[in-house]
Amino acid sequence: GGGGGGGGGESGRRAQKKLTGEGPARVRPKNGARHQVFVGWLVRTFGQERLQAGGVLDVAGGAGCTAFELTFSRSIPTTVVDPRPIKANARQRRALRCRRRYHESLEQLHTAATEDGGASEALEAEAAAAEAAA
Repeated sequence: GGGGGGGGGESGRRAQKKLTGEGPARVRPKNGARHQVFVGWLVRTFGQERLQAGGVLDVAGGAGCTAFELTFSRSIPTTVVDPRPIKANARQRRALRCRRRYHESLEQLHTAATEDGGASEALEAEAAAAEAAA
């Protein structure tokens, strides 16, 4: 027999759709970006201000990737409830190091300004530029 429902291969029509690009295109994010895509959907659906005002409870949050995207990228307070510890991946660790250096440089600028008796216009401009770069 030539066809049947044995599941060993695709039907001729299904294979034809793949080759010609017919049918609905399903756009799926790469697995590594799924947290960013989900956070984008949350913000579009519920609104940035609403999420920031109420925060997000991430139940079964796993390694904390969604919480990281919410907190770090969108400044939305997030609480993760999961028995496993949160693990930062390489990209997250790099972003945290950059943010820590940024805050340390702001602290140094603030310390220098208070020692000089007040913040000068140049110091304020430098702080604004550093904040815009972050």
